Amino acid sequence: MGYFPSVSYLDNAWEDEVTLEEAILIHLRYFEMAGPLSGKQRTFLIRALEKMARNGLVRERVRSRTVIVIWSIDPSRSTQ
Repeated sequence: MGYFPSVSYLDNAWEDEVTLEEAILIHLRYFEMAGPLSGKQRTFLIRALEKMARNGLVRERVRSRTVIVIWSIDPSRSTQ
């Protein structure tokens, strides 16, 4: 058909540790990007972070995979 995909995978992993107060601020700002949170939602988020905290610190572990697909078109192989 003349279409040739190239697929690449980029794996990432990191850990971060912040104070409970910083974690609350970071997560409230993140979720409020989609719109204002209700009092109930804010309370839920703060309590969840308080439960996760150990010695006043919240640790975040992230593992991700980004996939990049690039399509090349070879007009000489087109069926037009």
